[in-house]
Amino acid sequence: MKFLILSLLFYSLPLFSQNLENTAVGISYRYIDRNVLQAGVEQILNPSSKNKFMVGASLMYTSVDGNSKFLPEIHSYYTRGFGFLGLSLNTYAIEPRLGISLFNAFYITSGYAIPFTSEKYFNGITFGLQFNIGITKTTQFYDRMKIM
Repeated sequence: MKFLILSLLFYSLPLFSQNLENTAVGISYRYIDRNVLQAGVEQILNPSSKNKFMVGASLMYTSVDGNSKFLPEIHSYYTRGFGFLGLSLNTYAIEPRLGISLFNAFYITSGYAIPFTSEKYFNGITFGLQFNIGITKTTQFYDRMKIM
């Protein structure tokens, strides 16, 4: 399973390098049955659409049985207005998510981690806060505020 996730991360790197204007660095805190700090990249695949589809890859930092662990994660989001649906996969669990997006700059998420290994490090209701930082000065990652 670790090989599969690392392969997906490796092969997704060209997606992020295609167009840096649609890419952001995401920094987040999540509670997934334990405290987790996370950092990674987010890429919008259809930036000109009103409803956006995003994919991302990140590295999670947490403590498991007193030992520090760095775990890879891949995720995707579908946004519609201020709300979004998402799905993430790491080496221990799959997590469907619901959330609120504020112009794609800030996310508040909640979900449910479903473990698929005998080690149930991530299990149950989850909560997260994420800040997205555009990579370029001319970033198109953020939604624009429309004033009538």
